[in-house]
Order: sequence, then C-alpha cells, then structure tokens
Amino acid sequence: LSVEELGLMISQLPFHQVRFVRQLNSMDGDGMNGSRYNMITDDESIEKTLTLTPSDGAAIMLELDFMKNGVGGQLPPMNTGESTTAPQHILLQAGEWEVIRAIVQDSIPSLAGWKLLMDAAAKDALTNRSS
Repeated sequence: LSVEELGLMISQLPFHQVRFVRQLNSMDGDGMNGSRYNMITDDESIEKTLTLTPSDGAAIMLELDFMKNGVGGQLPPMNTGESTTAPQHILLQAGEWEVIRAIVQDSIPSLAGWKLLMDAAAKDALTNRSS
C-alpha cells in the first residue's frame, strides 16, 4: 500500500470499511514472489482487492480476493493447482489491530521521507542556534 493508503486505512478503521484495488494485466511486471502474471490475456480484467471491514467487538475482518471481469471469488492468476481458495479471510481482534495500527502510524513518517527532513531541520536549527 502507498503512504496515502496506509493513512486512509488507519484514519477510517475501525469505524468505516476500506477497500484497496489493484488492476492486474498481462503487461504488469513482477507478481508475487517474482512470478509473472502470464496467465492473463489482454482481454481479461483481473483485480486484486483487499477489504478491511469493522466487525463485532472492535475486531477487523481482512478479505483478500481476486475478481475476474467483476466477479469475485476467483483463483489467483498464478495459481499452480494448489488448494487455494478466494476470498481469504483473516479476523483481527482489537488488540491485534491496535498493534498493526501503531506500527503503521509510526512508520508513515519514515516511508514518506518526513523523518529525514525533520532530522535535517532539527540539526540545522541547532547549528543556527549555537552560532
């Protein structure tokens, strides 16, 4: 996810559902674990979706799905015949979500490059103050 998407995720959950969609096509570069999506033809439309939904007791339900031409529950395009099913669900309890949220929130300044800029500004301010 991008920095903006991570910010959206932590600002909206646990109150509102959030969905992220990635369009996959035959021209995409590397897929998961370096594999190519060479099983997708030019006329197919495959989307990888991640949906985070508030659940009972402040839990969060994560759903990873592949949609082909608007229909969910599809197998991943690089499916090797393993017994993979879609969508896949993960239920995060309130405490687990809080740990993930804290890690993401603390990581955003570094991912966006803000930490480097803030450190440089602080160093510059200290240098100017001592002169």
